[in-house]
Amino acid sequence: MKTRYAFATLTMLTLLFALSASAFAKETYAVDLQHSAVIFKVKHLGASFTYGRFRKVSGTIVVDGDRSSVNIQVDPNSIYTADRDRDKHLRSPDFLNTKQFPTLSFKSKTVRHRGNIYVVKGDLTLHGKTRGVTMRMKHIGSAKTPQGTPMVGFEGSFSVKRSDYGMSKMIPMVGDEITLTIAVEATRK
Repeated sequence: MKTRYAFATLTMLTLLFALSASAFAKETYAVDLQHSAVIFKVKHLGASFTYGRFRKVSGTIVVDGDRSSVNIQVDPNSIYTADRDRDKHLRSPDFLNTKQFPTLSFKSKTVRHRGNIYVVKGDLTLHGKTRGVTMRMKHIGSAKTPQGTPMVGFEGSFSVKRSDYGMSKMIPMVGDEITLTIAVEATRK
C-alpha cells in the first residue's frame, strides 16, 4: 500500500511539475511584416504634428516572464509620409542618411511585466548612434492564425531627441523630439 501511495504521489508531482513548466515555457515569436509598423510623429513649425511610418519591420519577441526580450529591425528606406519628395529628403544625409545607415533597430536589455504591461529598457540604434530608451509595451492580445499557430500583439511608444542621434538639420522648423510607436503582431516560430 505504501508503495502504491508513494508511486501515485511521485506521478502526481511529476505531472504537476510538467504542467507548471509548460505553462511558463519560453515562446519565441517572429514579427509579421504585414501586420506591424513603426509609426512616428514630429512637430512641424511648432504648429502641428507630421506623421509617418516605416513599412518594413522585422524581428523577434521572446515571451518568458521577466526574461522576455524584444529585438526589432527597421528598414529606414521604407519610410512613408504620403509625400514622395519629403520621403526622399528624409532618406538623405540631412536626416536618416539611409545609404550610410541602412538599419534602425531596438534591442531590449531588460523586460519587467505586471499584467499586460511590459516596461522594456533597451538600446535604440538610429543614424549610427546607440542610446538607451525605455518604453511601456502593452500586450494587446493573443489569438491563433487560421492555421492554428499562436500569435500575439504588442504596442508601445517612447520619445527621443533626434539631435541626440546626430540629426539636427532644420531644428526648430522640424521638431527635435520624435515619438516612435512600435506596433507589432508576431507569430510563434
